[in-house]
Amino acid sequence: MSLENQKTPITYAFIDGENLHLGVKKPITRHGILVHAGGELDYRKFRNYLRTRYGVKKAYIFLGNIPTNKSLYFYLQDCGFELIMKDVVYFWNRKKKKYDVKGNVDTDIVLYSVGKLFSRYTDAVFVSGDGDFISTYDYVAEKGKLKAILAPNRYNYSSLLNKYHKILHFVSNNTTLMKPKRPGVAVGIKALGMPGHRDTSIIAKPRKKVNKKDKK
Repeated sequence: MSLENQKTPITYAFIDGENLHLGVKKPITRHGILVHAGGELDYRKFRNYLRTRYGVKKAYIFLGNIPTNKSLYFYLQDCGFELIMKDVVYFWNRKKKKYDVKGNVDTDIVLYSVGKLFSRYTDAVFVSGDGDFISTYDYVAEKGKLKAILAPNRYNYSSLLNKYHKILHFVSNNTTLMKPKRPGVAVGIKALGMPGHRDTSIIAKPRKKVNKKDKK
């Protein structure tokens, strides 16, 4: 049966992991101004929100593969996300005197959304405030498959997305998706990792059982 004759819509979500994480946690304007304190996204609640609000069957989150973040990756998988990761590239930042991680998942999101997985879904939800995906959105919309665009926050997102204002929503506007703030307790997730430049993707394989110590 072709997707055109599919009675029940099949919706996939394509998530820019770092863009979502930083956009919700630390909303900064293009002028470098911190708008508000931000918060930590509850990924379990967010996955359920994608399922109940948009009918997302599979949610792919794209991020960098940092060895020290293994417990985070298992946590995201336990929340119901499909992880697609790439090796990261480290470089020395002389000004900060520390190693930074460099990369970009844009090409991977495009590859999977309009290439590898395009024939498998009837509707797509994209989670990113980046304007670099506008051509991808145009193509998916032209094919009648663009269901929604979720930008992390309303303070710092590409104005190019305004052409889809009818289906543009902001994650941080929904405060029920945030973890409650506890005084004196540091935010648990520091970084989701920036993707690298290698062509070979690493798709995380879920474990049969997730230990309690791996959950955040």
